[in-house]
Amino acid sequence: QISYEAALQSLVLLKNEKALPIKEGTNVAVVGPHSISRSQLFSDYAAGSHCFDGTDACVPTLAEGIAAANQGGSVSAAMGVEINSNKTDGIAAALDLVRKSDVVVLALGDDKTIETEGHDRVDTALPGLQESFAKQVLGLEKPTVLVLVSGGPMAIDGILTYQ
Repeated sequence: QISYEAALQSLVLLKNEKALPIKEGTNVAVVGPHSISRSQLFSDYAAGSHCFDGTDACVPTLAEGIAAANQGGSVSAAMGVEINSNKTDGIAAALDLVRKSDVVVLALGDDKTIETEGHDRVDTALPGLQESFAKQVLGLEKPTVLVLVSGGPMAIDGILTYQ
């Protein structure tokens, strides 16, 4: 119960244009570099080991969590882009999943390679190609839920005002 309440208090809903709640039985695409991450979901300042076996295998990805709650529906996942890279080879596959979906969960943010104790970010922009990727996803005009995973604030004004 305490963990549930802490999670609720750490979430901020900026706006909801009928994308939430996601109805059971929906075809959901979970895309972005945090769509399949595990230990990175704990923020940039969390300890390294999260499971009793010393791995992060007990931590469900966003896609796995959504799939467990989406009874009768389907959930597909693809990173599209990496956290901090200029690689574009995953974008086409991720955008194809978005095209085939009813709802999109776009999971962006940073990780310990960008910011951690003793290593500060130089700015608050989304690293790598994430903003460009987000604009491509939003350009497909599917109901989209943006999930930011970060140990600090992220500048997303370019995404929020994108049309």
